[in-house]
This record gives sequence, structure tokens and C-alpha cells, in this order.
Amino acid sequence: PVGLVWIGVSSQMGTETLKMVYKGDRKRNMERFAASALDTLRKKILNELLLEGGFNPILNEEDIVSYEFEEIRHRRYQ
Repeated sequence: PVGLVWIGVSSQMGTETLKMVYKGDRKRNMERFAASALDTLRKKILNELLLEGGFNPILNEEDIVSYEFEEIRHRRYQ
């Protein structure tokens, strides 16, 4: 159906799938799906690589990491 997408993330710890359905226009749905996919991947990384690997900045101050994102602007050439 229109507005349906499956997101899958797989690792040595297993595979997770997420079914998502959004209503609305195609462009907005694609933005929502992309954000959901990135958020699913972020959670997988945090859970498996960091917390299960012993990295826990809440309990261990030595694990605190700071970072910055720099915005990258893309131009469309026609």
C-alpha cells in the first residue's frame, strides 16, 4: 500500500524489523521514513556497540564523549 515501508537493521546480535505506515504526501512520507530509519539505526548502535560493550557515560564519567555536527549544504546543479 501507499505509505508503507519496512525498516530492517541486522547485526551479529540479530535482526530487527519495523513496519511503518504514514499518510500524507510522498515527499513528507520519505522524510519521515528516512528519519525513522536513522533513529532505528542509532538505537541499535547505542544498545549493541556501546551499552552492551560496557560503555556507559551515565555510570562512568570517563566514558563521556562530546561531539559537534557541522551542517553541510548541498547545491543542486541543473
